[in-house]
Amino acid sequence: MSLFGTQAIETKRGPRGVWPYFFMAIICVFAYVFTLLSLWPWGYPTRDELVETGGEIRSVRIRDVISGTSAGAGLPTHVSVYFTFRDLEGEYEYPWNFPKYIHARDRTAVYADILVEKAALAEPGPYLIWGVKEDNNHKAEEKQTIITYEEIEAQLLSQQQTLDTMLRWLGGGAVALSLWGWYTIRWNRRNYPPLI
Repeated sequence: MSLFGTQAIETKRGPRGVWPYFFMAIICVFAYVFTLLSLWPWGYPTRDELVETGGEIRSVRIRDVISGTSAGAGLPTHVSVYFTFRDLEGEYEYPWNFPKYIHARDRTAVYADILVEKAALAEPGPYLIWGVKEDNNHKAEEKQTIITYEEIEAQLLSQQQTLDTMLRWLGGGAVALSLWGWYTIRWNRRNYPPLI
């Protein structure tokens, strides 16, 4: 009884909700897959496996890597710039997760030497670019795009270490949330048996 003669109403607790645990586990799985896709390219060649090619740039196009069209060209991630050269067959791709992507996409023109994997040239393109050296007479030398293989390799290794850590956390989170959800289901069945 309280001071004014009223009695506090006791609320009956029911079973604990389980959907938030499974919902968050599913979100972790989707984030895991998206992060895994961000690690592309998974394997990359050594400097000795690359060959220099290039020439006069004929066209530069931006496409998203998911649909392969220009529909998602404005996305901040998962897009690539595709070069074609006047005297070369096929397309040459420089992806968003390589260093100085904006330089390659927006500031490379007229003529460029590129590094590509020699073994990949035997297959149908697009061919991944592993180095860019612009040669543009209309620009000062310090403003021209120069991206070395060593810069690309260093950035990919750094990204891989960061994303490996993130993958461990996301995978562990998905497993922990799923286990907690199953534990909650068992707890509900033990404490609130079905009324049948």
